[in-house]
Amino acid sequence: MSSQGRPERQAHYQAVLRQQVDRLNTLVEDTLHISRLDMGRVQMRLTSLNLNDLVQTCVTELTLLAERSGQVRLTAVLQPNLPPIRGDREQLHI
Repeated sequence: MSSQGRPERQAHYQAVLRQQVDRLNTLVEDTLHISRLDMGRVQMRLTSLNLNDLVQTCVTELTLLAERSGQVRLTAVLQPNLPPIRGDREQLHI
């Protein structure tokens, strides 16, 4: 790796690069998954889901990532008595 840029910022540059690689990997995986769905290789498993539970699980799992960024704070305002939804938990889950 070339040592361009300020040496004291190298750790920051590497962290940003890692973050961008992770984003690109997620985009590629999502694109492949959509392609598999479109080709009929993946079956949707529709079940009755509690939307509040699903949202709370996602917020809980993403809170650490958000806190690490130092710029995002996640909160969930859940609504009582929502009717269940039909969906594929794996497709709706992050």
